[in-house]
Amino acid sequence: MATLNIPTPAPGVGKHFVRVDLEPNIFWRIIYRYSGRDGTWYFDLASDAGIALVRNRRLVLGVDMLAQSRHLAIPQGVFSLVDTTGENLQPLKDELGDRVKFRYTQVDA
Repeated sequence: MATLNIPTPAPGVGKHFVRVDLEPNIFWRIIYRYSGRDGTWYFDLASDAGIALVRNRRLVLGVDMLAQSRHLAIPQGVFSLVDTTGENLQPLKDELGDRVKFRYTQVDA
């Protein structure tokens, strides 16, 4: 079972797109957005063809981000947000990818 750090926006960037290979040769698109209104990061997950699977999902520490969507054709691993300092504080705009990592843990087949 491998755990991957998902690429995240550079400090100061409020919206960012990445294409990631979560399972061997299966690519997904992730779009990050920071809402200054509520001080929270959100993400969308789409197939490599651009078909939206999850939209406006709030990034929350200690939660399997896709648990509510297991019935969809989505990656079967676990997306999680981890505070590397152990303080368990939600990431501020400039902390996603630095203090707080967005990770994907593959499931064993």
